[in-house]
Amino acid sequence: MAWLVVGGEADGASSGPEEMVSHLGSFLEAEGDALSAQLDRLSTTPGGSVSLVLGASLQDGHSTLCVRHANGLLLGLLEGETARLLPRAWALALAKG
Repeated sequence: MAWLVVGGEADGASSGPEEMVSHLGSFLEAEGDALSAQLDRLSTTPGGSVSLVLGASLQDGHSTLCVRHANGLLLGLLEGETARLLPRAWALALAKG
C-alpha cells in the first residue's frame, strides 16, 4: 500500500498515498533509533540485514513491515495476505545478494 526508504542507495524513495508515506516518515523520525536497536536484537550482526513484521491489524488485515539492508531502512504498509509471503521473499532476496 505504501513504503518509504531511509538511508542507503535508495534514500528517500517512496510509493503510495502521500498521507501514508508521511505517516511512515513521522514514525521513523520519532522511533528510528528504537527501531534500529530492536532490529539489532534480531540480526545476527549489529547493523546487519533483517526483516520484521511489526504488527498486524486484525480488523483491516494490514501489516507493517520493516527491512534493513545495506545501510537502508524500509518501512512499509502491507495489505491483506501479502504478509504471509514475506518469509519466502526475504530468503530469495538475501540469496541474490
